[in-house]
Amino acid sequence: EAVGSTRSRLPAEWTVRLLDAAGRPREALSLRIRIIAARDRRADHQRFALEMTTALEQVDALGLGPVDPDRLTLQLLDVSAAARRSDPGVLARAQELAQRAEGGQAWSVAGEAWRQLAVRWRTQGRPEDSLVPLEAAERAFSRSADTVGLARTWHSRGLALRELARFEDALDVMLRAAEAAEPLDVLVACRALSDRADLLQWVTRWDEAQADIDRCLALAATAPRGEQRRLGRTEQLQLWIAQGKLESARELADALIEDFRFLGAGTQLAGVLMLAGEVHRFLGDLDRAEDLYRQTQAIYDALESPMALIARANLAILEYLRGRIDDSFEDLDDLCEEAASGQIRWLAEPMRLARAPAAAALGKWDLVDDVLDALETQAAGGGRMDLDALWVSRELARLARGSGDPQRRLRVTRLITAVEARLAP
Repeated sequence: EAVGSTRSRLPAEWTVRLLDAAGRPREALSLRIRIIAARDRRADHQRFALEMTTALEQVDALGLGPVDPDRLTLQLLDVSAAARRSDPGVLARAQELAQRAEGGQAWSVAGEAWRQLAVRWRTQGRPEDSLVPLEAAERAFSRSADTVGLARTWHSRGLALRELARFEDALDVMLRAAEAAEPLDVLVACRALSDRADLLQWVTRWDEAQADIDRCLALAATAPRGEQRRLGRTEQLQLWIAQGKLESARELADALIEDFRFLGAGTQLAGVLMLAGEVHRFLGDLDRAEDLYRQTQAIYDALESPMALIARANLAILEYLRGRIDDSFEDLDDLCEEAASGQIRWLAEPMRLARAPAAAALGKWDLVDDVLDALETQAAGGGRMDLDALWVSRELARLARGSGDPQRRLRVTRLITAVEARLAP
């Protein structure tokens, strides 16, 4: 009775101890699992780990079976945290958990375990492979009528399709995810909208990108937690960079870096650090840009993410800007080969673009011609152009003057005009 009468007034952690002391271990375990989930959402990693250790010991002490709901839920939280940490063996653990949950008809747990497996494969540069577990996740969530789980799965599928350069399919499924989640989970809806805005910028649908950013920011403003209210601001930062609003972008980047460091948001922090590096590079502060790129690379390397290639490419561009042409070319040439052999197909083109000035400076114009062809095709077809494309075009025009080929010089000069016409308004 004492537990019941005071439960609503006590912190959850104290209530768990009272339940344990009162000999009500199943109630204590259920409440502890809710506490662990809350710690996970708040990125409270230390207390999450402590509560998780206690809960797993409690599960074993109670002798709960392999498909007991509390055991499955707890192990799903453990696997999700292990995936974010890039723990060895997490792929096998996620697959085993998904199959065991399916056997116990715990469809929501199975769906999320399959989705976690897919996310891990995608972040390791295997987006094609991630589609199979995403299909399994969709089937499982459909069996449980879990709309938010389905929305998360559609969002994950959209990210995989983006990396496979199936852009229209990706945009459609991300919108489907956002619309399904919006009445039920603002965080899931905002994440889908922010990633959709990012892709819309990539395909130069600037007005639609701003509309999705505005929609995301409006939804996020209603969220109860501060970290949710930051959703959409990274995409706004990216759009300001594309529009050349560099001082505004620098101020926003500084604020986001501080926020994401506080939250311990690994991939989000890495993305903002990368964008901040771009801002400082375009502003001419190469030392600050290098520091930001190296921080970015360290995070992506720790996560085993192929996005580390972009950070390495940016560092190689800095080598070029500092006059270390041979080093820049060698590093970028290696990155071109590495990107071409991976599953993330869109990475190869930025690598070739970044390599072009160093190749031209060394007289390797045969490696530049394909880049010129691609830029001309993109410009003529309404493809994406950004400040990097403009910088490359201007560098190639400068270098073409000394190449002894007047036709090439004329071609690159015309290209600059075409690129400028395609920049974000």
